[in-house]
Amino acid sequence: MSGPMCWLRVSDFESCIRVNLLGMIDVTLKCLPLIMLAKGRIVNMSSVAGRITFAGSYSVSKFAVEGFSDTLRVDMKTWDVSVSTIEPGFFFTGIVNQTIMKNMFKKNWERLDSRIQALYGRPFFQHCMDRVEKQTYWGSSDLTQVTDAMEHALTARYPHTRYVVGRDARWIWIPISYLPSCLADPLMHQLVLKHYTRPNNPNMAALG
Repeated sequence: MSGPMCWLRVSDFESCIRVNLLGMIDVTLKCLPLIMLAKGRIVNMSSVAGRITFAGSYSVSKFAVEGFSDTLRVDMKTWDVSVSTIEPGFFFTGIVNQTIMKNMFKKNWERLDSRIQALYGRPFFQHCMDRVEKQTYWGSSDLTQVTDAMEHALTARYPHTRYVVGRDARWIWIPISYLPSCLADPLMHQLVLKHYTRPNNPNMAALG
């Protein structure tokens, strides 16, 4: 999460999509004929952020990973190729490192047009930085949960279609994803995006 959508550029989405989606598609398509002949298996790394939206370009890329994996899974039925998707929740890796997240917020803020900065106001930016510092996650440092899911998908006689990994994913994020949007949206705003609240007295004249 690197700031509100208004702070981002197309290049932010392009870089994230190149890594999370296009790289995966490229490798898959190059290996696919051999996998089909061998009746092999495909295991794609997605995220719980591909089932319910968080902030920024990350969720956009992971929703696309889910779409590609679902399309591929149906297509590969003809060839007896299984396609599994790993959907971890929050684990303590670099993606939730507070220093990295604060640096990304700062970088995105500093490159904003002065009119957008005036619209949000410096107090809003500082509030976001404070919230990142205080943010807590229902995550885990036990990465073996993820690798165990990958191993099962690759070696089990009956691999699962989806592997939802982590207590937060199973008991918080995935259940919320099943709710109607009118309920899920306010819940997600409260749990994750509360620090994106509208600034007090936004300077609308700044856009004039």
